[in-house]
Amino acid sequence: MLYLDGARYLLQQQTNEEKLESMVKEHSKEIFGETSVYFDLKHKLTSKAGAGSIPDAYVVDFVQPYKWYIVEVELAAHSTDHHIMPQLNKFLRGISRAESQNIVSKAMHNELEKKEDLKTFVKANIGSSEIHRALSEIVSSSPSLVVVIDEATEEFLESVEDFKK
Repeated sequence: MLYLDGARYLLQQQTNEEKLESMVKEHSKEIFGETSVYFDLKHKLTSKAGAGSIPDAYVVDFVQPYKWYIVEVELAAHSTDHHIMPQLNKFLRGISRAESQNIVSKAMHNELEKKEDLKTFVKANIGSSEIHRALSEIVSSSPSLVVVIDEATEEFLESVEDFKK
């Protein structure tokens, strides 16, 4: 149990990946910052050789310099070496293709077109009405990979260190 600013927080052990993903979406502003937009999009990123995987979400932080993230939500019960790390590799290989970047930026733009409040927020932050162009430029840059996991096991921490290299 954690007490912070008069509030009581209880540690929860997650056994359901979808529930954990829902919690990440709900608290995305606390996780990624107030200037970020969480895109709950499921698009397969496919490498030139045809290997592909579907991230759980994308996040763009609309403060200069713009940053964007490919988000994967996992349970520690999944094998790091046989499940999580291969997915991350597929994400990086897939998003390096211009075709994938175009698909993701268009999907983000379409999401913003459906949500006027987010569209207004993005326009105000980029200082332009050229949202699609801005998204295309952002997505053409290298993303950061974010893995939200219910427990940072020793195997996961070792693999992350290897992955950084």
